[in-house]
Amino acid sequence: MFVRAKAPVTPLRSSSVRCIVARAARGAGLGIVHGHRLRHAAATETLNAGASLEEVAQLMRPRRGGHHGHLRQDRPEQLGPAGPPLAHTGGYAMTPASLRELVADYLRVRRALGCKLECTERLLVAYVDYLQAHDAREATVEHALAFATAPLDASPRWQALRLSAIRCFARWAHPQDPTVRVPPARLLPARPTRAAPSIYTADQIAALLAAADRLRPAIWAATYHTLIALMAATGIRTGEALGLDVTDLDQQAGTLRVTGKYGKTRLLPLHPSVRDGLSAYLGQRDRLPAAASGSALLVTLRGTRLLPQLVHPVFRALTDQAGLTPASTLCRPRLHDLRHSFAVASMLDAYHSGADPAAVLPVLATGLGHAEPGDTYWYLTGTAELLAAATDRLQALTGQPVRGDLS
Repeated sequence: MFVRAKAPVTPLRSSSVRCIVARAARGAGLGIVHGHRLRHAAATETLNAGASLEEVAQLMRPRRGGHHGHLRQDRPEQLGPAGPPLAHTGGYAMTPASLRELVADYLRVRRALGCKLECTERLLVAYVDYLQAHDAREATVEHALAFATAPLDASPRWQALRLSAIRCFARWAHPQDPTVRVPPARLLPARPTRAAPSIYTADQIAALLAAADRLRPAIWAATYHTLIALMAATGIRTGEALGLDVTDLDQQAGTLRVTGKYGKTRLLPLHPSVRDGLSAYLGQRDRLPAAASGSALLVTLRGTRLLPQLVHPVFRALTDQAGLTPASTLCRPRLHDLRHSFAVASMLDAYHSGADPAAVLPVLATGLGHAEPGDTYWYLTGTAELLAAATDRLQALTGQPVRGDLS
């Protein structure tokens, strides 16, 4: 419906909408306003007009065809019971009880919009407890900052995220209770710090598989061998691998149905070696009495589904046994790096086989579960081998040596 005003006439991207809203807010003298706050404001106004939470949820629910709301990973399975409409208008003095009620109303509104907010709820409840312990008559910026920085041993990012949870709540609550002050946006900014991926070589992946084979009992060895091999061969996310069911594997067709972010599913063709490896694992898995009747593909000794809090410590132990050491504090071997390694290896294969990398990239993006090829560029770490392959391709196209340092 909404397109660019200038050529090329393409649909507006979310970043463009954010810029439009920000410019309009500045022009109206409102300061910093994020586009998504308009959605929150609409939900709040609808509740104030007397609508129920179910009606607000129906109004705010995405209307795209084929949307499976019950599979959204960041949304609750069902709405809770409707609560009272928002109150607390003018002439209001803050008390711990009233602030807890505001927090409950805020969480109900956000969850009606589809947010989970489990961590946010814990932080806000702890914040109210902090204010009560300090006999605070107002939720000041000083109180919010002191609470956010209270864990002295916490990382700056975690302290910033604690303050961010309070800031979002305060923006919502301030019009109803002016004693709830809004911390400035530039106070403890949450700067993202992305870990540098480790790109595993074929020898390193083989060393990881050998270390997994030494695990005991045998089902542990088989499960972790299968998990590592599957992620290295398909590039699926850790959560996607752990969420696989036995019914997702079609052994005859040689395909695997993967449920990714926001409940989106994709069908991946499997290399015959991967299909045979999964079939062999299923034979070993089915010999566990507890697992035979379960749905999970990758299971523990008790036949239950693998959990992330169990998998990551075991993988770190396997990297130690395989001799994989951290390159730096921001570049440590992770299970997720198998996904990065798959992306780099796929592009290397494209260069070595003479295929067109520009044509391979959209296929790779689809296999990785990305909505746009641009999202895949982050995974294409500039390894020496990949840069050398790109340089050789450029030299073949231009007929001239490439000058300069590409490292």
